[in-house]
Amino acid sequence: ESSYEDARAAWQQAASRPATLLATDSTDAEAWYGLADAEYHAASNTNLQSLDTMRAMLTRSLHGFERAIALDSTFHLAYEHLVRLYQIGASPMSGLVIANDTFEVASAAGDTARVVALQVAAQERVKDFALGWVAQDPSASQAWQSLADTYGVLKQFDSASATLGRATERPDVYTPSMAYTRPLYRVLSGDVLTAQSELRAAIARFPGDSIRKRESVAEVFMPIMGMSIAGAGGQVALVDELATEARNAGETLPLPGLPTQLAAGWFAAGIKLGMGVPPTPALLNTIRKGQRTLQTLQGVQDQIAEQVRFQAAGVLYVTFLATGDSTFAVSAMNWGTAGTGRFIELDALLALARGDSVEARRIAATFPAPGVLRNARLSFGGLRVITQAEVRARLGDLRGAADVYGAISPANFQINLSEPGVAMYTRSFLSRARILEQLGDREAALEAYETFSAMWETADPSLQDQRREAQAAIARLRDAGVTRAIGVSGAPD
Repeated sequence: ESSYEDARAAWQQAASRPATLLATDSTDAEAWYGLADAEYHAASNTNLQSLDTMRAMLTRSLHGFERAIALDSTFHLAYEHLVRLYQIGASPMSGLVIANDTFEVASAAGDTARVVALQVAAQERVKDFALGWVAQDPSASQAWQSLADTYGVLKQFDSASATLGRATERPDVYTPSMAYTRPLYRVLSGDVLTAQSELRAAIARFPGDSIRKRESVAEVFMPIMGMSIAGAGGQVALVDELATEARNAGETLPLPGLPTQLAAGWFAAGIKLGMGVPPTPALLNTIRKGQRTLQTLQGVQDQIAEQVRFQAAGVLYVTFLATGDSTFAVSAMNWGTAGTGRFIELDALLALARGDSVEARRIAATFPAPGVLRNARLSFGGLRVITQAEVRARLGDLRGAADVYGAISPANFQINLSEPGVAMYTRSFLSRARILEQLGDREAALEAYETFSAMWETADPSLQDQRREAQAAIARLRDAGVTRAIGVSGAPD
């Protein structure tokens, strides 16, 4: 409550100054920008829960930025915020749409057809703003990053990667954030191998010192984000290298004051478990030590501490999957839902651990259907849905498990800092292939084995057993196909 009141007081103070200026001079572009900026951050950075309140604030913000540009067409910061505002209107996840330069709550904006039409219109508008900004100021790094992020919001990840690829040719424009974001977009488009090489290129091009000079974003966040990308390819050594980069970036993380040494080790341990590294005593000691620190963050506002724990919940989640220790499941649910709910798939696994298959089946019956998952936002890098598929398989619902695996798209992943779910996604192709082979679906199983084998091509030697299993299955299934084909062609009339 106090943090909300503090934020609201800061917003009122920020808004009062430009409002006073506009009362005497309505043609002051900077004042319009300041007022719009205050409304924007009040709506997006004060943990508002009311969509209707956000709608009103964002509408005022939109009008203010548009007014600033009408008065001064070179006001690039206003372009940046207009892109962000229209990204909100374009995203099905935001709960808001834009109609006639006014935000509306999507659920009250009319039927589905109208909502979709408004989102499509916002998508075109946001691209126009972003492209226009780059055209008007091609030397502005923020313009290029904003255009790439716009494509990212629209799930056009190939276009996002291509935009950042063009930016690489401009040393005055290309930033460490772009270098680290580009391989993430590759992963979200399913191109794991290219992502690995681009991540290594980012580390080589922007070592710690150059990040510090070129970036306003805290440099520690980039190598931590890169761990998800490394995990997708089974790159244990690369994860360790990124952890070292993070440790060298500073003593503490910004805002929560969390020791970087601890945070880097924590996220690295989670990624390793997601890749299938055994839960050694050393790894578990790192995770337990971090858990104790995160649980009792000192000198940090409750809202910030809660957000930090949410961003770290995936590590506890994957630790439960790797160990079966129910205390990690309980903590993952407390952190990942802020104590307000349950991860039902973990409840199902706990029921199975107790031998209560009846309860596990009851819970599994409430899982989202594969058709729903195809367009759903998948939290923790898809980790929860992958676990739901595993529960279905353990209950004998192989077809249901295969369908869930088939519905998972990295384009729908929500990623907080570093997610072991991205590594689990790559490995899910191996799990899916095993199930499809059991179901007798040779062609689909072969495709899944081949996909995993390709993604895991450069995986750490300690993890190559997984790829060898896939390659052996590929040879077996190909041989089976040839044998059947010969039998058919040589059959008597």
